[in-house]
Amino acid sequence: MQPTVYGKPQVEIQVGESTPVQSVDGAQAASIARDWVAHPPAQDLDASAFVQAVYGSVGVTLPRTVLEQAGIGRRIYDSSQILPGDLVFFHEGDSSDPVTFVAIAVGDGQAAARTLHGYQLINYTSGYWAEHFRFAVRVGAR
Repeated sequence: MQPTVYGKPQVEIQVGESTPVQSVDGAQAASIARDWVAHPPAQDLDASAFVQAVYGSVGVTLPRTVLEQAGIGRRIYDSSQILPGDLVFFHEGDSSDPVTFVAIAVGDGQAAARTLHGYQLINYTSGYWAEHFRFAVRVGAR
């Protein structure tokens, strides 16, 4: 299967099974996610594709969907324990799925996300996003 290649910044997204990850630089992924909020990629990605593309840029292949991404690492239910690079999951709307949205923690209670309002930093410790927070997932062994 050929990877899908997106425009600026150049990103390859491979759709398919995730591969186990031994070591992940979460701070590097968080930094890239924050940069992409300020300078979005040319391709309009949805939330889980944004997460997949950021991690792809640091050499980590993640699954494509929110539900698949929620199953890849150790879950963290206490938002005060979230580290930069952790995937932060939320539930919005009437879906019966346990999670419906994902973002990448960047520090200080914020996460980089592709929302309906564009690429932005969201606060998962207060307000709307805190009310919809479900858990985070630590990618790889860190």
